Amino acid sequence: MLFEDWLAFAAILICLGISFFFSASETALTAVSRARLLRLEKSGNVRARLVSNLLEIRERMIGAILTGNNVVNIAATALTTGLLLSWFGEIGALYATAIMTVVVVVFMEVLPKTLAINAPERVALLVVRPIAWTVRLFGPLLIGIEGLVRFILRAFGVKMGTDKAFL
Repeated sequence: MLFEDWLAFAAILICLGISFFFSASETALTAVSRARLLRLEKSGNVRARLVSNLLEIRERMIGAILTGNNVVNIAATALTTGLLLSWFGEIGALYATAIMTVVVVVFMEVLPKTLAINAPERVALLVVRPIAWTVRLFGPLLIGIEGLVRFILRAFGVKMGTDKAFL
């Protein structure tokens, strides 16, 4: 294996690690108990207050997590495809599709989400600072995406901000 192959492989593993992080973060931050958070905040836990702040901008937080996760999953898949094309020729694209589908679904989606749902407060407190940074990083892009999504939903008659959004 060439040095460039090792670099690509390392980059793939880094992207997959970040994907694992984003998937666990999404589940933990959406499943966290508000009552437990409030209790932690009252006892002086600064990270619990940060989690509450993120939950106040839930749509933007989810947008940041999904954007970050999609970017790293696409990057990992593109790098894997390039690597396997160089090793196996055209059939490498098929191998990459099969391998990355299993890896992303099982190890970067189901596994981290299962871990996070079993300890949402602990995971949320662990991930809150990097997720808050991610929300700030993607902020301007997310404002545009949110506007576009709201425009599309309104065009289809979806009323935002009501319990009867689809009526």
